[in-house]
Amino acid sequence: MHEVFSFIDLLEQAARNAGKALLYFKPVGLDQSKDVDKINEVWTHYNNVLPPEIFAGVKGSLHNYIFVNNAMAAIQKAEEWFPFKGEMDDEYYVYVHIFDENGNSVFENERLFPPDEEPAEGA
Repeated sequence: MHEVFSFIDLLEQAARNAGKALLYFKPVGLDQSKDVDKINEVWTHYNNVLPPEIFAGVKGSLHNYIFVNNAMAAIQKAEEWFPFKGEMDDEYYVYVHIFDENGNSVFENERLFPPDEEPAEGA
């Protein structure tokens, strides 16, 4: 028999194991963009706003996370680095989900899946 874990379960466990807050970020705003000028504008913005290692993660991978000492510091960094959906053009949106040191979900800048579109258990 196999136990199935969701991606969220893995992030929660990683935070608990590290004993630190986990800041997960996924660039989703450029998913549908075909406007090369807009894409370059977004990358220039993030290159100017993010520390180099965070920028490299956002630009090079769809799924990224860092450990931060505590949840409040993680929330401050998320708010400093990534706009809430609707604060800037949609192309700038980076989904953020933060888990505290105990693996509890404590912050999202918007749900990745609206409640009526969440994948079914085991999907």
